[in-house]
Amino acid sequence: MTFVSMLIAIQALEPSFLDLGIRPPRSEDVRAAETRARKQVPVIARICRTALQSGDQDKYIRSFADRNGLSSYSRVRLATDCLLYQQAVTDSTRRSKP
Repeated sequence: MTFVSMLIAIQALEPSFLDLGIRPPRSEDVRAAETRARKQVPVIARICRTALQSGDQDKYIRSFADRNGLSSYSRVRLATDCLLYQQAVTDSTRRSKP
């Protein structure tokens, strides 16, 4: 049996993505996620602006996360968002200088 025929035979025995219950998101779920994101972005920008002005961005984010009971994942995500915010501020400052 050739490698290709073995590969096809193995794939035929595995359940398909549809059998596993993996489906594209429903349009209502997508709209709900977009609505949440529209509400979250201004809050994240405000937190990142304050963190950047604090002088120690990591310390500020850590204390903010602790005060507000954020999970480790949420804290890492916020830190990543703030790094992106910081880079955007740096880039816009560079562009505005002649």
